[in-house]
Amino acid sequence: MLHKKKSTLIVDETVHNLRRLFQAVNEQSKHAVHDSGLSGSQLWAINILFEKSGQRLTISHLAQQMCMNSSTVVRLTDGLELKGFVQRERCTTDRRVVYVRLTEQGNTLVRQAPDVAQHALVNGLKSLSENRLAAVASGIAKLVHIIEAQKYVA
Repeated sequence: MLHKKKSTLIVDETVHNLRRLFQAVNEQSKHAVHDSGLSGSQLWAINILFEKSGQRLTISHLAQQMCMNSSTVVRLTDGLELKGFVQRERCTTDRRVVYVRLTEQGNTLVRQAPDVAQHALVNGLKSLSENRLAAVASGIAKLVHIIEAQKYVA
């Protein structure tokens, strides 16, 4: 019985901490949107493009990096292109392939933009010891598995 109570407390604390995490990410995204005029996803996309600036990224590769559908990232980059932050280039050998890169205006924005939650999270994770990082990664993978398994339960 004592084991059951302790387990329930840990579950409650974990759910509470996840809610706090989601709230913190949401708050930081609101600040980033307000300060930059871009959505959190747009800021995340330009940060990825900035970090991978030496590479040619396709829309599908950017979508993979962001764990989003390609169609969603196409719409996201449409807005960034209209604002002059990114430029698309068609592959000369395969017209179906579209590369996306930051413009000089996009590079300037990244340097001046507020830190998005994802970037702060990456920096925080990098500061952990390898053992702690492995434990966090394992725990998050288990949580993702739990949530994804719910798609198949109906």
